[in-house]
Amino acid sequence: MLKQRVMTAMLLAPLVLAIVLFMPASVAMVVLLLLFAYASWEWASLVGLQDQRTKLMYVLLLIIATPLLLQLAVATILFSTVLFWFVISFLVLRYPHCSLWWSNSIAMKGLMGLLTLVPSMLVLIMLIVLEQQSYLLMLLLYVWAADIGAYFFGRRWGTTKFIPAVSPKKSVQGLFGGWLFVLVIAISFAYLNHYVGHQLFASLVVATVTFMASVVGDLQISMLKRAAGIKDTGRILPGHGGLLDRIDSLTAAAPMFVISYFLVMGH
Repeated sequence: MLKQRVMTAMLLAPLVLAIVLFMPASVAMVVLLLLFAYASWEWASLVGLQDQRTKLMYVLLLIIATPLLLQLAVATILFSTVLFWFVISFLVLRYPHCSLWWSNSIAMKGLMGLLTLVPSMLVLIMLIVLEQQSYLLMLLLYVWAADIGAYFFGRRWGTTKFIPAVSPKKSVQGLFGGWLFVLVIAISFAYLNHYVGHQLFASLVVATVTFMASVVGDLQISMLKRAAGIKDTGRILPGHGGLLDRIDSLTAAAPMFVISYFLVMGH
């Protein structure tokens, strides 16, 4: 499993970086839309939709919702996104005690998918359209560092379970390792951008918020999988499972990264 996981990551990471850093925005947008559609398809299966026509309708609903959401005020979108992830954090911490009102409802889990995937899609589109490759790179490195640090610290020193009811394999030590790796990346970016004082502190705050959001995004998918009684959201990525298994952290980290960055850094 570890060998497959590493090989898949070694193939995917250069491909993603090439798309983000070197491909024209139009190509990156097409790739992003295809990934978004496939992630929506997996979510439809995750929430319990069986019929392929119904799953396709759900995918189309999320695609249509993306431009419609842009008609709302930016403040409304940002506030709703932050509120949603606070609610998800509460549900994760209280699982399974607060799961009865949503775990058996396809509509509620479908709404979770909309509020999870569409805002993250909007943020990534915005960064691509505005040609903010440096921010995209920073976001991806934070998410990858959190995952790598948590995985290897957890395997080596993980003894204290974090939230065993949701994800039995995650440990407090792994959580610390992920945060440590993210802070290393943040300090590296700060050094390259000559950040000192307030700017350095602010960049570490942004990194920490992004890390915490990535953990919640990961745990949300774990919670949904546990409620559905499945191990993976799919089989498209050897060693990882489905696409949602790979991008779960990014779905929460992307909007919270942008929100925290512009609130804390001020630009």
